[in-house]
Amino acid sequence: MNQTVAAPVTIQGLLDQLQATRDAEWAPEQLRAHADLRRSLEANADRARFVKPGDVVPPFVLAEVGGGTVILDDLLAEGPVTLVFHPDWMVRTESSAVLAAVRPLVGQ
Repeated sequence: MNQTVAAPVTIQGLLDQLQATRDAEWAPEQLRAHADLRRSLEANADRARFVKPGDVVPPFVLAEVGGGTVILDDLLAEGPVTLVFHPDWMVRTESSAVLAAVRPLVGQ
């Protein structure tokens, strides 16, 4: 009997798929601007200040784009939390695609 085992879904794999979609759909000047911005962000990132897996994050309340708030303590009441932040300039559909793709990884 031949069984096919599916490769595990990873966040990096999902981000790679997102980039493949950009490559197929965006104009060359958009791709260049995006790549330049990513290189700049990488070069200037203060990684010592990044939250690392296992770190305890202080309580916070964030405003939602559509109104309302996100309260960390409310999220934690349902179990562990994975935080994914996007800059405010990020295209909303792109951000939504990443969030939809990540949901199965965290069991939501």
